[in-house]
Amino acid sequence: MQTMAAFQLIAGHPDEAKRYLGIYFDGIYQNQIDARGEQPFEVLRSRTYHYRAYGAAGMQLIVRSLKVKLTRF
Repeated sequence: MQTMAAFQLIAGHPDEAKRYLGIYFDGIYQNQIDARGEQPFEVLRSRTYHYRAYGAAGMQLIVRSLKVKLTRF
């Protein structure tokens, strides 16, 4: 979903990008970060830091670019 949101943003379709963010944050995101802020699925991968840091940074960039407020999460 993160990649699709980025592509929509680059293509000049901010409403579609926001739709993909909604799908992400209302769906798979709910199980990706636990109560301690850990990303349990990323810890199991071979490049743990890379997946945790850059995945979060990419989503943050998209959210900031769209000026989306994440107060509901």
